Amino acid sequence: MNAGAGFESLDSSGATIEQAHKAMLHLEALLRAGAESAIAGPAEIYYALGVCQRIMGAWQNSARHLEAWLDDQYNRGRLSVTDGPFVDDPAAAVATTVAALQDTCRASLDLQAALERAQMAITDVSAPLPARRRPPRTEVKRRPHRRR
Repeated sequence: MNAGAGFESLDSSGATIEQAHKAMLHLEALLRAGAESAIAGPAEIYYALGVCQRIMGAWQNSARHLEAWLDDQYNRGRLSVTDGPFVDDPAAAVATTVAALQDTCRASLDLQAALERAQMAITDVSAPLPARRRPPRTEVKRRPHRRR
């Protein structure tokens, strides 16, 4: 695996999934702590929406890889079902799982499109800059006006 920021110790897909899960939980905790402290402005929302779009794209790729792995393992006769609703019927278990993964891909396409619309809508939104503190007003003594 290519080592990236914060992912140097990840050597399995399980570890990578766990790290992604922890990152999402951390983000959720930050947002729950209070929008004022977690979000600096509309630009961060724009960025977060873009990241979420990329996550949906990555999910679609991941789901296709999961489908391919299941199909490959089934075709090699390496899967069995010993309990549950698909007992002794790995073909049905794999077909049901693949169908559900395909459903998630279609749903993620809809979600990706909605995220893109949200990102486009917030593109030109800005927040007012914090008010500048003005120095305290000092009284200016006026000289009496001279009459001519």
